Amino acid sequence: TKPKITIDSSNFINEFKANSTLATEKYLNQIILVTGNTTDKLTKSVVIDNGIVCTLDSSSLKALELIQINNNVSIKGRFVGFDDLFEEIRLDHCFIM
Repeated sequence: TKPKITIDSSNFINEFKANSTLATEKYLNQIILVTGNTTDKLTKSVVIDNGIVCTLDSSSLKALELIQINNNVSIKGRFVGFDDLFEEIRLDHCFIM
């Protein structure tokens, strides 16, 4: 699926800092292509700029090995919500582009 929205990670994060409710309504269930620096790798996900958690699609898990911390990356996924407690944007079914 082609992304409906292409956005830089810092702009994406700033929209949620400004008004998380409005940003959630705008992006909910949209396919988004986000670009930024990898700040962490987990078992099945990548964290971009300490604020966007991208859970990879099962078909993309092997590509996780190729990702390096502090590398610029573009990831496409579906926005599923914003975690107010951790201040994290959540994407699922993500693919490394």
